[in-house]
Amino acid sequence: MQRVCQGWSYFSNHDTDKDGRIILMWKFPASVNILHQSKQSITCSVSVPGTVDFYFTAVYALNLREERITLWEDLKEVQTTLFLETKNWIVGGDLNQIIHFSEHPSSTVDHLTSDMLELKDTLMEIGIMDLRYQGCSHTWTNKIPAAPITKKLYKVLVNEAWSDSFPDITATFLPFEFSDHTPCLINLSTPLPTTGTKPFKFLNFLTTLPQFLDAIGEAWILCGNRP
Repeated sequence: MQRVCQGWSYFSNHDTDKDGRIILMWKFPASVNILHQSKQSITCSVSVPGTVDFYFTAVYALNLREERITLWEDLKEVQTTLFLETKNWIVGGDLNQIIHFSEHPSSTVDHLTSDMLELKDTLMEIGIMDLRYQGCSHTWTNKIPAAPITKKLYKVLVNEAWSDSFPDITATFLPFEFSDHTPCLINLSTPLPTTGTKPFKFLNFLTTLPQFLDAIGEAWILCGNRP
C-alpha cells in the first residue's frame, strides 16, 4: 500500500477479518482517528480544515442474513457507545441488502421481506437515512450482460445532525467501471446551487378528491404499514 499510495495514510480491518474487507485511505490535511472496527465495519472521526468534524462508518456487509444481523447490531452499539445520535454521522458502503422492493428491478420482488424490514427497522432505530443523491439509482450489478440484474445495495446514509451541518451536500453515484459497485463521490466543499430548488407544498384541496384516501392507503401498504 505504501508503494502504491505514497503520501497517503491508510487503515484496514485485518485485526477483525483476516482478509481485510475494508480499507480507509486519507491524505493530509485530513485527520482520521479510528474508534471501532469489526468484521463488517470501521468507524472513525474525521477532521478536515474548512469543515466541521464528523464521524464516518464504512460498511461491507457479508452475504448471509445471519451475518448481516451482526452488522445491524454493531451499528446500534456504535451509535450508543460513541454518542452519535447528536453528532455528525455518515455511514457508507455495501449493505448487501435492499430496504424496499423498489430497489430491485424484478417485478417478482413485490413485497417487503423480513430481511428488508430488519434493515429498515435498524436504520429507523439509529436515525439514519439516505443522503440526497444524484447519478445511478441502482448501485450494484451482477456484471452479466446476457442477464443483467441491478440493485441498490451500496448506500450513503446520514443522521439528522449531519443534515443540519451539511444541508447542501449530496452523494454522486458515478457510472459503473471495473467494480460491481458504482463509485461514490461526496464533495464537502461544493454546495448545491440554490437556483431552481423549490420547497415542498401540499395543496389542501387534494383532500377533497374522492380518490385521496385510497391513494394514501395504497402508499401506506407499499411502505409496509410503517412510517
